[in-house]
Amino acid sequence: MHASPAQMKLFPPGRAGVLLPLADRRTAAGGVGLYTVSTPRKLRVQQAAHRWVQALGARSLPGRVEAWTPPVDEPTWLGLLHAWTQVIGAVDGIAVYQRRQPSRGGLTALLTARGRPSALVKVRTDGTALEREQRALAAIQQAQPTSFHAPAPLGLGRLADVSWSLQEALFTRPHWPVTAAPRGLFDEISAALVPVVGSSAEGTAPAHGDLTPWNLRRDHRGHAFLYDWEDVCVAPADADRAYFHATAAALGAAEMPVDLPEPALDFWRTRVQERPVENPQDATLATSILGALEAARPTG
Repeated sequence: MHASPAQMKLFPPGRAGVLLPLADRRTAAGGVGLYTVSTPRKLRVQQAAHRWVQALGARSLPGRVEAWTPPVDEPTWLGLLHAWTQVIGAVDGIAVYQRRQPSRGGLTALLTARGRPSALVKVRTDGTALEREQRALAAIQQAQPTSFHAPAPLGLGRLADVSWSLQEALFTRPHWPVTAAPRGLFDEISAALVPVVGSSAEGTAPAHGDLTPWNLRRDHRGHAFLYDWEDVCVAPADADRAYFHATAAALGAAEMPVDLPEPALDFWRTRVQERPVENPQDATLATSILGALEAARPTG
């Protein structure tokens, strides 16, 4: 791979999602799974697109072709590729995930070799969250929870003005949101993260910090995987449980529990309200999450 522009197909058409390589059918098919969807209709579309790309390639999909260029200069990009190959071996393909929020820069991509997933890579200007995520993934590997799996941490580094992290590429095909928490999930997360954030004050606990159905996914074998650990933090007790149920309720997939503590609800109400809203989808989702949090507030 070089730093020169690569022709990529945008999926899904007309919105930020993933950029799929035109010349690499297997990488493009794997890249379809980078687009996280959580409603039945969109899941059916994604599954159909995955099969279509496997058979005919990304060029055959509807939508426009875009020229994608790495978000760093050519010497830095070549240096990053060299650093990554020292960790995971040869890399000759890439599918790129695009964040919906333009203000959240950086790169998240699937790296492949001969169409087979090698790693998921994240590149950011600030490496603090990436370091925290790698430490969290290592702690999860050590804890060996039974309610979920997480990607293995593969490496972390910095070059020029950017930081990067590599982790196991989990999915090679579409996956499904988990909207009913597996037994023991929240307790196992908190226990595993103690080495990362330390012991907590009374009324608080270590938290994933972004525990949602679009980050807790079930693969084609039925295994639950939790990823995106950049927001690990200490939060009010039951904060992960509150946000998971609020986001599941926002998708219309669950009802809010009646026993969520108010500090956890207030924690997420403040965070959701403070987030920048950069597109209509974010605005709709934020309104639904806030509605779910308010519905869970004790009455009387």
